[in-house]
Amino acid sequence: MSSPILKTIVKFSSEHKDALTLSLSDTPLRYITALAYAIFPIIIASLYNEWVAGLIFGIVNLFQAFILNPIVGGYSDYYGSKPILLLNRIAIVLGGLLWFFFPMNNLYLILGFVSLLFLSYSFRINETYLLRITKKNEGGVIFGIAENLFSIAYFFATLSIAFFSITEHHKIAATVMIIFGVCSFFSLHSIQNDIDPLRKKTHKKITTKSLLNPIFAVKRAIHFIKLNNNYPLMTLAASCFQGIFYGTIWFVFPLHLVELGISSVEGGLQLGVYELVTIFIAGISGYLADKYNWRHIHSFGWFLILLGVALMPFFVWPLSLIIIGAIIGVGNNLFYFAAEHALEAYDIDHKEDGEFMAINKMVGDFSYGISPILVGFLYFKYGFQSSLIFSSLISGSIALWMIWLTYKIK
Repeated sequence: MSSPILKTIVKFSSEHKDALTLSLSDTPLRYITALAYAIFPIIIASLYNEWVAGLIFGIVNLFQAFILNPIVGGYSDYYGSKPILLLNRIAIVLGGLLWFFFPMNNLYLILGFVSLLFLSYSFRINETYLLRITKKNEGGVIFGIAENLFSIAYFFATLSIAFFSITEHHKIAATVMIIFGVCSFFSLHSIQNDIDPLRKKTHKKITTKSLLNPIFAVKRAIHFIKLNNNYPLMTLAASCFQGIFYGTIWFVFPLHLVELGISSVEGGLQLGVYELVTIFIAGISGYLADKYNWRHIHSFGWFLILLGVALMPFFVWPLSLIIIGAIIGVGNNLFYFAAEHALEAYDIDHKEDGEFMAINKMVGDFSYGISPILVGFLYFKYGFQSSLIFSSLISGSIALWMIWLTYKIK
């Protein structure tokens, strides 16, 4: 490695130490929580059926969306993101301990673990922290690097599903969850909080009661969207798509693979291809959005989504799903980081970032909540292909809207 490149890397790492530390700290947690998200529907379906699994995951997702996320977002604007990120690690450790010491063959124990898992998702507010500490023209790169790291974790999680879906290996997964949670908790102590501690003296005190008011939450979201000239709509659409699409495939693909008995590598790639694509192009997509015409990149990304979801229900063979997944993965990276660039570049100020990110998570988690309920029923009644048709119709509609909106916004 040449000296100028090395100096550039060292300088970049020094200037963005907190952002990189947080992303590296969160990467192993993304692996183990993604693995748990894939394994527990299999556990529930083996005890009951696919629709019960979908109902449980859907209801907890909706509770997270409308109850937990607004509270977390409001308090992150008052106390900062760091304390909440530490709570994320604590919830993961508690979940791992519950999984390790108790057999998951009881509905109440399963509900206890799933509740802790989704509580950790609500406390995972990396986006709020990164949005606050990132410079105006670096949103694509910083979010791109973070997604690169997370996608590596998700990719290995997809390859691990077959191994850890075996009951005898559950304690190994629980042990990994505990170790990763503890190590990540202590690694966060070096980063600074993302708001001025003195700000609490002048910032209006928020109350849990006000945060639980859905009308209040919607008004805050509309205010933020209008204040920032409608650019946040692109981020909200990205979250909606990811909730519907990935909420579908992360739920039905593991069930389908176990049902067919497909090998771990071939089966894992059907999910892992999305993360494999992100590993290679997330940073590049962010760089392109920062340096070139982000509108073209955004609309082209959504065009690839439209193409991919139109093909998916009709080509359900493993190799076909891998190829289509690669197309969708490229499109997802292009539009997502273009949307993040626009959000960062046109953010008027950062006073309400936490509340907006809470609404953004609410939209994503609502979509993740609806997906398993509906596709679980469709899978149980009509099979695998019907669940893909549902996801494609909704995702295609979002893509058409975003292609139009990209050039409509001034």
